[in-house]
Amino acid sequence: MNRDMGKSTSAAESLRGSRGASVSGSGSMSQLRRLICVQILNTLRLDGMRRKEKTGRFVLMGMLYVLLAVMLLGYCYMLAAGLGALGLSRLIPLYALTISSLVTIFFTFLKANGTLFGCRDYELLTALPVPTWVVISSRFAVLYLFNAIFSLGVMGVMAAAYIPYAAGPLPWLFWIGGILFGSLIPTTVASIAAALVAAVASRFRYSNAVYILLTMVLTFAILAFSFRIGAMDESQLNAGTIAALGDMLAGVLTRLYPPSAWFATAVCEENAAAFAAFAGSSILLYLVFAIVLSAFYQRIQNGLTAHRTAHGYKIGKMKGRSVLAALYQKEWKTFISSPVYVTNMGIGVLMAVAAAAAICFLGPDSIMGSLNGLEGSEAFLERIMLYLPVIILPMSNTACVSLSLEGRQLWILQSSPVQPRQIFLSKILVNLTIGLPGALLSSLFLFIGLHPEPIDALAMLLLSGAAVCLTAVGGVWINLKFPRYQWENQMQVVKQSAASMCGILGGLAAGIALTFVGVKFSAASLWLTAGSEALVLTALTVILWILLGRVKRLDAEE
Repeated sequence: MNRDMGKSTSAAESLRGSRGASVSGSGSMSQLRRLICVQILNTLRLDGMRRKEKTGRFVLMGMLYVLLAVMLLGYCYMLAAGLGALGLSRLIPLYALTISSLVTIFFTFLKANGTLFGCRDYELLTALPVPTWVVISSRFAVLYLFNAIFSLGVMGVMAAAYIPYAAGPLPWLFWIGGILFGSLIPTTVASIAAALVAAVASRFRYSNAVYILLTMVLTFAILAFSFRIGAMDESQLNAGTIAALGDMLAGVLTRLYPPSAWFATAVCEENAAAFAAFAGSSILLYLVFAIVLSAFYQRIQNGLTAHRTAHGYKIGKMKGRSVLAALYQKEWKTFISSPVYVTNMGIGVLMAVAAAAAICFLGPDSIMGSLNGLEGSEAFLERIMLYLPVIILPMSNTACVSLSLEGRQLWILQSSPVQPRQIFLSKILVNLTIGLPGALLSSLFLFIGLHPEPIDALAMLLLSGAAVCLTAVGGVWINLKFPRYQWENQMQVVKQSAASMCGILGGLAAGIALTFVGVKFSAASLWLTAGSEALVLTALTVILWILLGRVKRLDAEE
């Protein structure tokens, strides 16, 4: 805590040093640069690299990011190379910008709360002689910077696949410009959506609950749209229809993300006017957004962070609860009162239910249509689809960051006459509260859509439940190994900590491994394979719970 206070104080002092120049443009730009540097340092925690005991955690995080980057960039390169081999090289710029932009919009929308809105250090910044547009621009710049790095990777490897089809240096200048400006529009669009949601939510008494509800509705709508697009029939694809397919895909991509048409025209036709339209619209959209948001930013922030109390409040009947019930209620309120926590750690449950509902209502045939010619493909895909809850649900791991979110209030738990095991159990129960209903609901949708044998359905339901239980218990164990109690906003814990990466990616990897085993031994009965896996997961859960029981006190050191 002292380190954070020192860091915030030094930032405040450096900004106060610009008080005399704050009215000038040069003074505002100096403040903007300093705020951006502070935001980047807080996000990456580069100061922690000076401590030798933290080096291992940074190395682990670096390895995880490298693994993800290799997988994603490899997929993007193969996609671009495949389009070129089909004679559809003109679609490579369209795909590059569209993929980068849509992914950026989705994740920036989830990150905006806690970065642009509802940030803990907002009151500190309002006490400084800093214009509102500087605060907005500094936070937007951090979002844009990390999104630009993502765009550099995706569009860079797809540009490498485009090398055989480019003539002259001009297309490469447009590619570089596309990488620089490609993240500006999606970051702005996602910020606008987040600002609208935050503005609506701030007008209600329970603003966080309204914000969470609106965010989940928009997220579900995006997922439903993606499943609908993925259900397009590709069974009639052959060599004679590739040209028509290219025109069709170009039309779909330009309707899905109109700025990609300007970028593709600039690269493929060396059209400088099209690139000027692309870059100009990107800059203009951001400027309009920053100017408009500046007028309402303080009102939105106050509405999201204010605590309302009823007039004439009187203490009513008080109820006694057990220690575990009180801890569970506290943990549940922490979860549902944080939009960042809910939208990022609850997304796995939403995705699992949405995927299962899509299979149930759209029908498995819409997904299997493109593999009708492959022998045994139906049974293969049916088994994979039954494993979807096992793959996706572990991504909703609230427990892996629950201890870190105690933050500066950790001393309250440390000084309370409560056993650590009870604290751990309360955090596990919150994870089970959202995970087990999600497992039941998604499994029911799959059973209705796929009609498995009753004994197979029971085994898969037990396996999904066992995966959720292991996720919860393992999440607490991971957070004990990789705590992060010093943070400025919850986003740093929920999305950028080693514990969250290990919890989410570890659960995803375990789910994929279980699916691989289930498919590998497809000759065996599904109930036997899934039942055996459920027993293994249950045994691991018991072992981890025993290890948690040996913890005698919570350690505040990171």
